[in-house]
Amino acid sequence: MKDFTPEHLGFTIAVLVSTLGFVFYHFYNERQRDRFAKGSLKQVLIQRLSGVFIFGFLPALLLIIVKSGGEISSFIGKASSNILIPLGILTALLIPVSFYNAKGEENLSMYPQIREENWNFSLLVVSALSWIAYLFAYEFLFRGIFLSSSLNFLGLWPAIILNVGIYSLVHIPKGIKEAFWSIVLGVIMCLLVIQTGSFWIAFFIHVVLALSNEWFSLRAHPDIHFKLN
Repeated sequence: MKDFTPEHLGFTIAVLVSTLGFVFYHFYNERQRDRFAKGSLKQVLIQRLSGVFIFGFLPALLLIIVKSGGEISSFIGKASSNILIPLGILTALLIPVSFYNAKGEENLSMYPQIREENWNFSLLVVSALSWIAYLFAYEFLFRGIFLSSSLNFLGLWPAIILNVGIYSLVHIPKGIKEAFWSIVLGVIMCLLVIQTGSFWIAFFIHVVLALSNEWFSLRAHPDIHFKLN
């Protein structure tokens, strides 16, 4: 029997945190839908903020407790200038895709997630900030902890395949189209995180994609209206 190395510990912790986190997040928010109308401001904010706590705060606390951050979270650190060029290229590609995709019926049936009929600037800012906080925690766990520990334990392509496989499964409830494109984008983001050594690029890409899609969907939705004041 092989010795239980720090790589074993890191991978085990990452799998447990990710699996239990997504299970708890899913069932917790299913229960909240019984309390609040689906798509209401309260329901969406609770969903996103619960993600911040489950995917961000709890894993960060666990890293402090086990004191094995180096084996689990080598991609968690400051963003460096080497992410700027790939981020700029992907932003230039993703924004037109979001603009085109936002008009589709399947997309408009889900986005914007907050289904208030009348939006104003305050609601736009609240939604954007809650998206940013949620996606930071999401990528902190997915590409900051899970990918890093998998790479240490499994190697390059097995780690990417595992990460992208789970990432796409998480998107299945949003439809086959989004699940498929999550595979493509997931591979790209994993490679960029490994290349740059930081989960920040995945976070920024995810923010660009989420916010551009929300804003274009808000503009295209026939039953939702935006006024600046």
